[in-house]
Amino acid sequence: MNTGGGFWEQTRPFSVLADNFPVHFAASLSYSATSGKQPDEHPYWASSPPSQFLVSDIQSLFQRVDPSAPEQIHWFAPSQLPPSSSLPSRKMSQGTRWMHYLKQLSAANVPAALIENGQNRVIDASLTLIRERAKLKGEFLRSLGGVKASTSLLGVPLGHNSSFLQGPAFAPPRIREAIWCGSTNSTTEEGKELNDPRVLTDVGDVPIQEIRDCGVDDDRLMNIISDSVKLVMEEDPLRPLVLGGDHSISFPVVRAVSEKLGGPLDILHLDAHPDIYDAFEGNKYSHASSFARIMEGGYARRLLQVGIRSITREGREQGKRFGVEQYEMRTFSRDRQILENLKLGEGVKGVYISVDVDCLDPAFAPGVSHIEPGGLSFRDVLNILHNLQADVVAADVVEFNPQRDTVDGMTAMVAAKLTGSHTRVNEANCFDGVANSLMVGRSSQCQPRGTVKVRHPSSKSSYSLICSLPHNCTALWRTASVSDNHRFHLQLGLGLRRFTECHTKELVEVLFGALDWVSVAFDAPLARAVVFGVHIDGHLVVEVLLVAVILFQLTRKSYKPPKKPLSEKEIDDLCEEWVPEPLHPSISEDMKAEPPTLESAAGPHTIIDGKEVVNFASANYLGLIGNEKIIDSCVSSLEKYGVGSCGPRGFYGTIDVHLDCEERIAKFMGTPDSILYSYGISTIFSVIPAFCKKGDIIVVDEGVHWGVQNGLHLSRSTIVYFKHNDMKSLENTLEKLTRGNKQAEKIRRYIVVEAVYQNSGQIAPLDEIVQLKEKYRFRVILDESHSFGVLGNSGRGLAEYYGVPVDKIDIITAGMGNALATDGGFCTGSVRVVDHQRLSSSGYVFSASLPPYLASAAISAVNYLEDNPSVLTSLRSNIALLWKGLSDVPGLTIASHPLSPIVFLKLKKSTGSSKGDLELLNNVADRMLKEDSVFIVSTKRSVLDKCRLPVGIRLFVSAGHSESDIQKVSDSLKRVAATTLAEHL
Repeated sequence: MNTGGGFWEQTRPFSVLADNFPVHFAASLSYSATSGKQPDEHPYWASSPPSQFLVSDIQSLFQRVDPSAPEQIHWFAPSQLPPSSSLPSRKMSQGTRWMHYLKQLSAANVPAALIENGQNRVIDASLTLIRERAKLKGEFLRSLGGVKASTSLLGVPLGHNSSFLQGPAFAPPRIREAIWCGSTNSTTEEGKELNDPRVLTDVGDVPIQEIRDCGVDDDRLMNIISDSVKLVMEEDPLRPLVLGGDHSISFPVVRAVSEKLGGPLDILHLDAHPDIYDAFEGNKYSHASSFARIMEGGYARRLLQVGIRSITREGREQGKRFGVEQYEMRTFSRDRQILENLKLGEGVKGVYISVDVDCLDPAFAPGVSHIEPGGLSFRDVLNILHNLQADVVAADVVEFNPQRDTVDGMTAMVAAKLTGSHTRVNEANCFDGVANSLMVGRSSQCQPRGTVKVRHPSSKSSYSLICSLPHNCTALWRTASVSDNHRFHLQLGLGLRRFTECHTKELVEVLFGALDWVSVAFDAPLARAVVFGVHIDGHLVVEVLLVAVILFQLTRKSYKPPKKPLSEKEIDDLCEEWVPEPLHPSISEDMKAEPPTLESAAGPHTIIDGKEVVNFASANYLGLIGNEKIIDSCVSSLEKYGVGSCGPRGFYGTIDVHLDCEERIAKFMGTPDSILYSYGISTIFSVIPAFCKKGDIIVVDEGVHWGVQNGLHLSRSTIVYFKHNDMKSLENTLEKLTRGNKQAEKIRRYIVVEAVYQNSGQIAPLDEIVQLKEKYRFRVILDESHSFGVLGNSGRGLAEYYGVPVDKIDIITAGMGNALATDGGFCTGSVRVVDHQRLSSSGYVFSASLPPYLASAAISAVNYLEDNPSVLTSLRSNIALLWKGLSDVPGLTIASHPLSPIVFLKLKKSTGSSKGDLELLNNVADRMLKEDSVFIVSTKRSVLDKCRLPVGIRLFVSAGHSESDIQKVSDSLKRVAATTLAEHL
């Protein structure tokens, strides 16, 4: 309240219940700072009275919340309402928000149940309004027929999560005014008619402010927004286009779209800021944190942020954490070709577009809360949207602040045109909701006061109640029908403040007046001057003079201050003040965690901290670590060749044992040739860029491990993901890439998969992949790091397991650090495939060759596998035994293939974030090591790893494990999971 003699005044809508029928009205409450009453004799006033059965309810409510209120309420007819100039002025202290007087009294005077019931009624009424309007629009469009998708406007006037100004809450009606303004042309640049409901419909606004005034918190508010979006999506063929509001609305909208469609989306985000802070200023729903919530919830697989020009260190770190593709303005000229030819949505449920108006340079859109010069031009944004190849399922336009817009509504028209750019009609007259069609126009100016009219079905009269709208406002009238226990009609006038500072208008008027005066001054002497048939008037003279001044300024030499060398003291001071940038980002506690250190060989049993433990954390599939024959071959090789080769293969680093190893692997795999690499994981990310170049297309499973991801990145090819191990998704992806695409026949095309996926333990259906490969004419790159020496009757891998001829697979790679218990990797295939790598594969050309003793170990391991096929029988028996023991672990479920040597367990019920899931699983693994001496690992991933599959626990089964080892890990995991996951379950 004020402490002076002024007044504190606040106007808010109220709700009362009469005959089980909710009636909303507004009253102005004004109090004197000294006496507690308004100087006027009527502290409570409203428009013409309702029917008699409401009067007593309203009087009781006022008496209840304010015992000092008068017993008599004074009602005014609409014509008797006081003019805006006579209403008490609002005053508030700097940096504070308006406080609702009733909210201060509710804790002491109103029962909690009454408030909660009232909130629920308001929420239900709000959702009913959205549902019925969407249902009406959907039924109408379905009756027309032939409509695939129609863009549907949904306003969300929310602004309180802004960190600076809250003007975006007033944006939706201003955008609608600009769209439907009488001075605009409703036909788009493509000749589409926006008045056609098949192109654009409107379901109205979510009454955010009215719901907040009832005391509803932000958690419920976000759920209400999500529910509203889902209600629109339920009515086919409506696709929501949400008008903000600040950018915090994007989280509940994206969440609703993702949950409704049943999977993650690709998001194109145009903004000056990344809006991905963890909790900006402590607010998890801040407009600067919306995309952090989206990525944490797994609602987006791919997020592209375009136009970024204001980003902090936290913004960059968050971007790396979530794998965000950030295109900053400082590199826009270089990235333009990529951004204007985007293709999104492959392998996901659709594409979501979020346009923050401040992505534009302030010269194009001054009406924003955060002015950031150096942004995109309006045509840049339209080019990106026009050329986007995607199935856009929803979109939003946010952060337009009418309170900072120009007098003629320039930014409102920009936002309206961005809104119109999300409607497109294809040749078949089906409306697919992809951005392409643009609207053009100018805004009109009208400033009525807003009112609320309520009509009860049992009453013939309609009465108006005053709304507290700013003096300068533009009213938009919408009518909606709501059917519940009662049917009533609301005509709602939505108002919005227009920012028209008197001194700004006067300054502009003075400037134009001066120019007119100068023009008139030149008009008199030049009244009859004609040159080459052109009349020389005052305006032309002024323009010529201005051009001359500009040319003079451009051609004159710039002033350069004289150079003065720095003194020794100044140099020393500058050196002392200089602080270098850190070489690496800040290290979190999670990054500091170190795995246990092994103090003996990583066999079925090992030693950690001086204690023997059962080891299910090492991929020693055939149990060959410590095999005597392999050790003997290594000793012989060390005595003959020494430890290293001291050179790459092409520069005197090739030793005869390398050639013997390549020949032995090729013979075992049944291929013409093979090539050795020095390091296992470098094999796949050297092979992929050796064959795949910029312009090629790679279709890849979304669950591949980091080595494959790095190879894809180095190749600079066009990457298209399909759903994990989903052959239907793969076929749809291949069909979309090749159907009607004449250039696809001229482009090299690859399918990249793992035989046994490291991130899930699933086995790829190679027989189906080969069929699709031959049907659509793709090449296959297969990584057999976890299947070589494991699958198939003789351990030759996935091709032998499925009975597919090995020559059907173009390129096969594998690391030798798993089944063969050595190091390095190999690639096998045709002679041409192998020879190409000897000159083009970076991991082969520039790395020192594999140490000779490791090549000898690989030869001995392959010989052992061929001579002792029973080791495969032991491995499969152990896998089956472990499956049986882990079939009923509390809170966990097996997600891997029954023949996979990687037994993968994931949580039956996720915590909602990968970080939370991983903390639970790490606790399970740590307790098993400390309490039961059982060593297992969870799927810890690097910040560079973009895999979005669920995290879990991996158990690597070995042929060297005994039945007692398997029984021990089964019992330990059941016991620890039952206690650790009890609260989660």
